[in-house]
Amino acid sequence: MSQENVEPVRGWFDRWNSGKRGFDEVDCRPDVEIVSRLSPVPYRGRDGFEQWVREIDEQFEDWRLVVE
Repeated sequence: MSQENVEPVRGWFDRWNSGKRGFDEVDCRPDVEIVSRLSPVPYRGRDGFEQWVREIDEQFEDWRLVVE
């Protein structure tokens, strides 16, 4: 990922972890893909993102996103 893309992603993670879990069209592009250790297939698009969030919320009372 290029450095110009890293800062917006870090900012989004910071907002998410501070309790602002909503997102808009800028935050969730139609081509977003989430690879999770909890699923054998990636989550794709806005619907996949929302499904991922629901599944994580069902499994964990408190969780955070960490940028490496």
